[in-house]
Amino acid sequence: MFKIIILHLLLAVLPLFSYIVYLYLRYQNINISRFDKKTTYILIVSGLLSAIVLFYTTALIYGSDANSTYTPPYIVNGKIVSGEVNEFNN
Repeated sequence: MFKIIILHLLLAVLPLFSYIVYLYLRYQNINISRFDKKTTYILIVSGLLSAIVLFYTTALIYGSDANSTYTPPYIVNGKIVSGEVNEFNN
């Protein structure tokens, strides 16, 4: 779950990062006066919206039933056995 959250946060920052790289390549230095406020706000909002949409679709695609049972990771003979979600068969 932590990897998914980090991935979505990185995806949220990606448009702003690409804008900063664009400004650097165009002007060869980043000056705070070069930032267009409207463009910066649009990039921040679009990045956050894309992260929210991707987080929601990840939950829909990889989610499991609310009545299923979660078995956390455990150690057997010094090896870690990953956790799993056990679905009920009706």
